[in-house]
Amino acid sequence: MSDEEKTTAYEATLRRQEMHWQSSVDFVRHNDRAAIDIGIAALKTAALINAGASVALLAFVGQLWNKGAGHVIVSHILHSGVPFVWGLLSASGSFAVAYFYQSALTALAHHEVKTISAQNDQPVSPRCGMKRFAQITGVIMIGLAFAALGNFVWGAFSVMRVFENSI
Repeated sequence: MSDEEKTTAYEATLRRQEMHWQSSVDFVRHNDRAAIDIGIAALKTAALINAGASVALLAFVGQLWNKGAGHVIVSHILHSGVPFVWGLLSASGSFAVAYFYQSALTALAHHEVKTISAQNDQPVSPRCGMKRFAQITGVIMIGLAFAALGNFVWGAFSVMRVFENSI
């Protein structure tokens, strides 16, 4: 095999490896985008169901109030709706933390690009603290999202108990 044939074979092998690598990168990007979309949908759902439950409960209390229902039952119903407010606050907090999480990931990606394209004589500042910050905010964001959904369930059971005890 001549040197030219070896070079051609080597270049073909490199192209195959590059295509495989590129398809792997595309697969990771697709799955990352899908995970982000699922997370955004979950956060929107948590905020919507808690806000909707709060509004529905307030409308129901308004109807009871107009019909002259007792202050005790109205008070119990209003207090049973507090978890919906906490759920809405948790979902809102999760949106805020998600912003900081995404900002940290963007800063890390920017740092990586600067590191890769830096010349040997240009030092690049380390970003190890930013990675830890992203990890912590990610855990907080997920915890708040679960708290928002959990508060909805807690609120639904609280309202159900008030109705069961009032009958």
